[in-house]
Amino acid sequence: MTTVDSDDDIEKLPHIQWDSTTVPGPSGCMFPGELTPLECQIAGHPFNGEKQTIGVLVCRRTGHILKPATKIILGEREIAFYESLKNSHDPVALELKKFVPRYYGTTELRVFNNRTKFLILRNITKGMAEPCVIDIKIGFRTWDPLATPEKRRTEELKYAESKRTYGFCITGYQVYSVLSGRLRKYDRDHGKQLGVEGVVEALEDFLNIIPGKPVCRQLVSEILTYLYKIERLFNMQRKYCFYSSSLLVAYDAQHLRQHYRLCRSSPSQFSLSCTNDITQNDDESTEDKWVRVKMIDFTHVFPGENNDLDRNYRDGIQMLIQLLSLIKKSDCMH
Repeated sequence: MTTVDSDDDIEKLPHIQWDSTTVPGPSGCMFPGELTPLECQIAGHPFNGEKQTIGVLVCRRTGHILKPATKIILGEREIAFYESLKNSHDPVALELKKFVPRYYGTTELRVFNNRTKFLILRNITKGMAEPCVIDIKIGFRTWDPLATPEKRRTEELKYAESKRTYGFCITGYQVYSVLSGRLRKYDRDHGKQLGVEGVVEALEDFLNIIPGKPVCRQLVSEILTYLYKIERLFNMQRKYCFYSSSLLVAYDAQHLRQHYRLCRSSPSQFSLSCTNDITQNDDESTEDKWVRVKMIDFTHVFPGENNDLDRNYRDGIQMLIQLLSLIKKSDCMH
């Protein structure tokens, strides 16, 4: 069974057939012919044939993301959140929609001989030649109100130093070097080892900051523009509390490399280009944007409590803004 939006994009969605289009995937898994594991997945459980974890899939033809809802309760909660945004005219929901991936509905397909429900989402990195992606889990607290004492203890121990100091943690990232074009990937095990200084170094690494070289202000400014808008939303919204939710930040290293070349050839022209585009509309249809920031992972979203602000999420965003602002103020490349 497949449920999708009724807008014009429905024609671009993958037409999944059960057996006639399945082909051998990694480790003998059978995927519909147009689907493959998402190469730039940097957090969560990736595809693993031996452990039979599915991971995020991507449709090669359309670029749409299929996120598995393998844990029924959590998956249904995330689907319900997306559905509530899709059907709501509430001002908070309408504003939130600007910052979450476009949602097209759900579908089911057979993987590892089991039927699994998937959310169909827009691919945040679609069109990027060299996608640099980082998953930043927001909040000093990452356990939800229904967590058992054991789950709470587990969450308190994970990324403890980073969450305690900054109100966020880095659960994974990948970056293409602007110098060599080489791809480096770091998973959640790497993120768990990051201390206070390690978090800053990881952000600088993700931003392609070269030791002894100036920072590209354009890149940091683009990211901060998104974060300021999300911060403004969380300074007023009292409808939801977000636990263990992440920001996915993505940019195209190929585009950044062009900026570095432009800076070397014409510093004044580079300065002008850096001030452009950072106030563009947030509409996802503009897939030519080279920097994108989205809120993701909504399996632990709960109704707001006592008509209060979600300070846990907001304060984490504010700490990230402060840290990136300090990085931007270092020997900046204008």
